[in-house]
Amino acid sequence: MSPSLLDCSDEILISIGNFAHGDADIAIPSFNPHWANFKHEIDPSVHQDYLAYRAVCQRIRSLLPLRDLHIVIRKWSQVLRWTLHNPVGVSKAVKRMMLDVPKKSHAAYAQATPDDNVEGSKEEEQILANWIVFSRFLAQFDNLQELIITSNPLCRTPHPWYEDAAFHLPAVTSFAVESRCLCCCQELVELLVPAAPNIKHLKALLEDCLDLETIRSEWCARNPTADQILPLHTLMAKCIRTAPQEDLRYITETCPEIEALHLFSFPGNRSDPPHRMDPFLDFTTTEREDWLTTWETPGSTHPGMRSERMNADSDDYWEDEAYLFQELAPLKLSKNLQVLDLGVGICYSSLISKANHDITISPVTTATQYQRTLRESRLKPRQTDVAKAAVQRAALGILSNAPSLKRGHFWEYQSPVRHASKRSMKRWTWRLTDKHDVVVEDAEEFPFKWTHNRDGEFHNHGTDER
Repeated sequence: MSPSLLDCSDEILISIGNFAHGDADIAIPSFNPHWANFKHEIDPSVHQDYLAYRAVCQRIRSLLPLRDLHIVIRKWSQVLRWTLHNPVGVSKAVKRMMLDVPKKSHAAYAQATPDDNVEGSKEEEQILANWIVFSRFLAQFDNLQELIITSNPLCRTPHPWYEDAAFHLPAVTSFAVESRCLCCCQELVELLVPAAPNIKHLKALLEDCLDLETIRSEWCARNPTADQILPLHTLMAKCIRTAPQEDLRYITETCPEIEALHLFSFPGNRSDPPHRMDPFLDFTTTEREDWLTTWETPGSTHPGMRSERMNADSDDYWEDEAYLFQELAPLKLSKNLQVLDLGVGICYSSLISKANHDITISPVTTATQYQRTLRESRLKPRQTDVAKAAVQRAALGILSNAPSLKRGHFWEYQSPVRHASKRSMKRWTWRLTDKHDVVVEDAEEFPFKWTHNRDGEFHNHGTDER
């Protein structure tokens, strides 16, 4: 008789199951910074092969517990069904959840408008009942590690702050709010982060980073600790109002354990909506290949600017770093920061024009002239070489203020072209080797429009619709 699957040992059967489960390839956190509009990783299909493998026989089912499930909730009726008729074993196996329930899916919204003149009215009772259902729905997922909310099922209904409607997310380490309603973005973070005692990774919209102090106070009130800090390891923040030095100071003081910081400015104005990313800081090269560092306040009509020139060939070309990078000085307080992306722009166009000119050949060009021109062109730096040199020098300036960094990013904001749809942005990545050398990797290129972010676009409750 030929060997079959069931002739394998228990260890091999378990290993097969581990490979069959797609969740093993997805990191925590699975969400991305605000500029990166990739498809969400939370997908119920990732565990289908695992479930099919468990269904082969009783022996395999006993070896492989139900675990690491993904669920996506898109209707209020699903919230009710999970709350009322959900097997305990299934809810305890859920690891990741995406909540994308627009208000239109909830029939009770028509009656869920509070009446300020009638205490204890039916409207208030309906609001309280909805929040109690919502809190109990989330409370049953004891092992839920990641929660992403893209549409709030109770948008425009204020949280009653009753004990019966309190939230508790004991296992959640990764939390993101990606709502187009500004109020939902702010209120859900203030409401749910304190309910997660093990929170490590957060994606949120902040009017400014002073909001972190409010979140920290609420979290510490529910989860008392000796050091009174917010234990975030990853922060992906979209800032509407920006004062970068103050933002970085609040982050390093509130979250001293931060390891990865992605802080982007989307200030916006009447002609430029708040989904367009602006650089916090610009690094520019001059014709003489000196380094010129400028600071601009994003969204400002008359940006303040500080600049200082330094010879790139000099050993002390960062001698004025205390002046040039004083906005980044708060990063020195962070001893654990390893990854940094502030949407910093880098420009080196003046050097590219010299480095990449075409070699002109005409009927009057001799072979000797051509060979001489070719040798000269090969001695000139190419566009990629110039870009990597610019990124490397800028990275050294960042490292002087954040010596714990291992990796960072700079952005190349491409010049406008005739067709806006063809505009793109390059993202340069640098890393620090074990020998403390700065290595610049090849750039990634993204369509400019693809990097837009619409979180918090609407300023009123009830607009959380996709």
